[in-house]
Amino acid sequence: MEEKLLIYYMWYPSKESPQTHHENGRYLLKQALKNEYDIEFTEEMLEHKEYGKPVLKHGPVQFSISHCKGMAVCVLSPFALGADTEGPRRVTEALIDRVCCEKESRYVKEYGCRYKAQRFLRLWTLKESYLKMTGEGLRLPLDQVQFEITRELEPGKWVFPKEIGSSRQGNFWQIELKKDYILSICMEKTEESSSMLKKEPTLKEILHW
Repeated sequence: MEEKLLIYYMWYPSKESPQTHHENGRYLLKQALKNEYDIEFTEEMLEHKEYGKPVLKHGPVQFSISHCKGMAVCVLSPFALGADTEGPRRVTEALIDRVCCEKESRYVKEYGCRYKAQRFLRLWTLKESYLKMTGEGLRLPLDQVQFEITRELEPGKWVFPKEIGSSRQGNFWQIELKKDYILSICMEKTEESSSMLKKEPTLKEILHW
């Protein structure tokens, strides 16, 4: 299999329960492993690392699952990774101040309300993707994972690692899959993974089961 990021994703009614969100993510992982590697997934194949991050015990690939109201994603990679997705939501000044450093706050508020929510969600999902890649979760304050984005979002078009600067080690991709639904991916930064930096990730939509 070619070394590149592979994203399975699914849309579903936003009113579904949090448990169903989780089940949708697991379903995507099951479909991805079966379709790409002919692996029949079971929960017994998983183990948990130091901070609770789930990984395949003996699998040929790394994965990360994320979901929000109305959407679930499962990303596969030959290298350690984290993925985070968010949909439309209300963004308050208090939330911006909690998540962003001073420079990021200026970026979010630069054009007033017009782009505030989108810019905030871009930063938030990037931060979450990094923390999911390392497995640290909320043990590291979000304002200590800082970003500088040099390209605006265009629906359906990828923003590549060279366009996303970070205070932390990682390669980052980002896309708006549908209006106000943003997906960010962080992959570990190694000499081996550098060959993937210019490759466009592959998207595969799976129908709601």
